[in-house]
Amino acid sequence: MNMTRPPRTFLSGDTLKIWTNARATPNIIVLVHSTLYLSSIKKADLNKAVQMLSGGAAPEQVFGNYCRAIPLVSVTRAEFDERRNEFRFAHHTGVGHALDQFQLASKFEADELVAVLKQQLTECYTMSSMDFNVLRIWGLPLVVLFVHTVVCFLAWMLATPHDGVLHRSTEAERWLQDVPGEQGVLRFAVSVGSILVIWLLVRFLRRPSGLLFEKTST
Repeated sequence: MNMTRPPRTFLSGDTLKIWTNARATPNIIVLVHSTLYLSSIKKADLNKAVQMLSGGAAPEQVFGNYCRAIPLVSVTRAEFDERRNEFRFAHHTGVGHALDQFQLASKFEADELVAVLKQQLTECYTMSSMDFNVLRIWGLPLVVLFVHTVVCFLAWMLATPHDGVLHRSTEAERWLQDVPGEQGVLRFAVSVGSILVIWLLVRFLRRPSGLLFEKTST
């Protein structure tokens, strides 16, 4: 039985680079002729695919229709997240725009691709460190927190008396006053609010950190 495992990185001069990551999707990335090919194949076929590619087979022959091609000249924005060894590419396609992302298996392999990007995305691109983006990192949690605040405020107004008078004219008022009550509404607001604050903190701690390549001209 052949127990040979596929190499996670295969390099062949400056013409072919192959990265595999069996735990990710896509799980094999090929760089040849300044084009990235992304594909997801069976783990058992990774070794065979690497052998075919290193033997001169074109990615289209190996993967067929089960791959996405990203010519580097079509890239308008590329992000490298060094915390997760992840790459995101915004690029032009024949019918519009697309966004693809993938994760490499180690920092060493990610640095190899970064070196290629620094070499090939030069004249028409600017390279910078990724800044903290409030909308990207906190956008969704802040929206949920806002909705939670509004809901809790309305529930509190319905569950508590105003000017010493407890209004019970609607089904919502009667239910809030009889079932959770003032203390129940308050506990709900505090407990869910605390979870949302923790979510904000986690998103901040796990924020992307790395490099950004942006196209400045065509």
